[in-house]
Amino acid sequence: MDPITKTWKFKYDDMRDPLMKKYTRGYYLNLENGDVRSFEEGIAHIVGKAKERYVYHMWWIENGSF
Repeated sequence: MDPITKTWKFKYDDMRDPLMKKYTRGYYLNLENGDVRSFEEGIAHIVGKAKERYVYHMWWIENGSF
């Protein structure tokens, strides 16, 4: 597993999460500092496109939807 997933996590489709009301298409959460970036904004400008895709796809893998 890429170490980027220890820093960033993609969150989606969890109605128990209060931030889902604001970020209905999902969001990226920095686990170290609490920074939140919308799905639309993404994190490619921070970590690069390949790592952004990796973080995004991990949600699908972890949730059995990939």
